[in-house]
Amino acid sequence: MPAEKPPRKPAKQHSRHPARSLRDQAARDKASQDLDTSYIVEAAAGTGKTTLLVSRILNLIKEKTALPDEIVAITFTERAAAELKIRL
Repeated sequence: MPAEKPPRKPAKQHSRHPARSLRDQAARDKASQDLDTSYIVEAAAGTGKTTLLVSRILNLIKEKTALPDEIVAITFTERAAAELKIRL
């Protein structure tokens, strides 16, 4: 009889969906929704910069503030650029 596998650990919660409110949530919301202002977002890895950028780009398109071919998104890493392509 084969040995039983140990129970799986619960999945780690993804950083894009935190269980509690973030201290800087108001600033994130403003950057995502204030489409008349340009922002430079500087933060450590895994803090939600790409998520914020995707949200802002989608809001620009949804609100008809810009067409997709009028938007330039600059990231520091190729990994973040690839993630943008997937999410958009």
